[in-house]
Amino acid sequence: MDDLLRERCLKYAAHISGLCGVECVVMDIAEKCFVGLRQDELKFCNHCTYEKRNLISTHLYGSYEAYRWNGKYIYYCPRGLVFVASSVSDDHGLMTASMIAGPIVMGDLNDAFEDMPDHGIRGILHDIPNYSTARVNHLAEIMETVTAYINMIPHSRVGTFVYEQEKILNSFYSVQDIYRDNHQDIPYPIEQERRLQKLILAKDKQGAQE
Repeated sequence: MDDLLRERCLKYAAHISGLCGVECVVMDIAEKCFVGLRQDELKFCNHCTYEKRNLISTHLYGSYEAYRWNGKYIYYCPRGLVFVASSVSDDHGLMTASMIAGPIVMGDLNDAFEDMPDHGIRGILHDIPNYSTARVNHLAEIMETVTAYINMIPHSRVGTFVYEQEKILNSFYSVQDIYRDNHQDIPYPIEQERRLQKLILAKDKQGAQE
């Protein structure tokens, strides 16, 4: 991520955090790390004792889903707390970063206490923002608008391309299933799939369709 994009992301993440009272951080997709802070500096997630916790994988998942679904995605962490991700693309439409807001308790706070087996999180649950479903959706819409401004490219334009290329890639898997169901001993075209994936990542629409 270049320095200008980094500064813009951090600036607007701070505005979202200040306005909404929700921790908002920036993730560098290529480096697979949070920008400007270490994992152990995250205010709430550090208290989570979930043994299979993987912060990077959880939020990379949310980021890629946001990129896939026109710039925003609402998801749960393994402990049932809510996060909102919004993707940030470069001049070529490739995702280079994401903004992630959360954690949020969505819905009734008492229900969240009952469903939370992690006593470390229970102790600070009152400090985590408590949003209604509608308010979480409002936050997602605002973040999508902010990152579209940072991108200088509409998420819909990026999302349409990704969806079209994803349909092409999925056709490979459909053919494989047909061959498998009919017990035909025809090797799967793995090299063709790899070439297609490279063309999709390079945003070469004509090459991918061919």
